[in-house]
Amino acid sequence: MARSPLLLRLSLLRASIGVVLYAILGLAVAVPTAAQSDIRIHGNHTAAGKLDGGVLTLALETGVGNWRFNGDDKPGIQVQAFAEAGGPLQIPGPMIRVPAGTEIQLSIRHAAAGSGKLVMHGLFDRPAARDAPVEIAPGETGSVRFRLSTPGTYYYWGSTTGKPLTDRFGVDSQLHGAIIVDALGACPSNRILLDGGIVS
Repeated sequence: MARSPLLLRLSLLRASIGVVLYAILGLAVAVPTAAQSDIRIHGNHTAAGKLDGGVLTLALETGVGNWRFNGDDKPGIQVQAFAEAGGPLQIPGPMIRVPAGTEIQLSIRHAAAGSGKLVMHGLFDRPAARDAPVEIAPGETGSVRFRLSTPGTYYYWGSTTGKPLTDRFGVDSQLHGAIIVDALGACPSNRILLDGGIVS
């Protein structure tokens, strides 16, 4: 599942262009409902979850929010996004960053109103012969355990429309986040760029 940086950028750029078309064609509502809040831009400089004794415990949830990709003073569109449980929705989603060998204990509550089942990808150790998707019904919580043993830069992503990563142009196109596995003994201080493409 580890793709080259160029392929990942092209895939996310294609998805972001789709969001723009989604908005232009009127398939997304520009004004959020009272229950929705603005989605925050995640700078990927803070790792999510709690790391203790070689185990990262993290609770994620999906939701629908107003994404003001052209600026805080501009209208937004409604898209699905990830949040750490109890926190704000973020694009990209919360960053998983751990030392090599860390066990991940992850729960995901699928709380995005009006959506289909959530299918999560990328939640497995590398290298691996294939992905191991996790399916979560609306309103339900799923969990997965896996170990991250190979240093590198990876990502997770979800879909509620049943479409592959490169064909998500609509409401679920921003369900993604970074997975960073640091070599043992490393002291990471860098900021991670997960490029969702240029949107204007």
